[in-house]
Amino acid sequence: MPAAAEQFLSNLHRLYLKPRGYRKVRHNFSRAMDGYVEHFEFQGSSFNDASRPWRFYVNVRVDFPDVSPRPPVRIESVVPAAPKEFDLPAPQTDAFVSEIAGLLASASDQVASELPEIRQAFIEQRYWVGTPT
Repeated sequence: MPAAAEQFLSNLHRLYLKPRGYRKVRHNFSRAMDGYVEHFEFQGSSFNDASRPWRFYVNVRVDFPDVSPRPPVRIESVVPAAPKEFDLPAPQTDAFVSEIAGLLASASDQVASELPEIRQAFIEQRYWVGTPT
């Protein structure tokens, strides 16, 4: 992962996610909620190279302590207004970090609003939205 991408993720965590209780491990952010854990995973494109901006996807995962985990889904399955992929601008801007933080907040709100349905889908071993990554 290029240094600019590492800096972007660090800024996102420091400015927006850490104050809201998220932990950062490499390219993944998680926070324990009441009865579940939500995760946001930043996945670089397998086609990234130095000649283009760093392209990435945001995966959303929910875990329940007493239910078998399910694969993550892409953020656009949870927040329809979210793009399918993102290109890190050069230079990185505060506005871009803020935009991504807003999409993560929307995904978190959506998960919270659909929690009983998500849990039931996991119990039935089916996907809660969209298709897995």
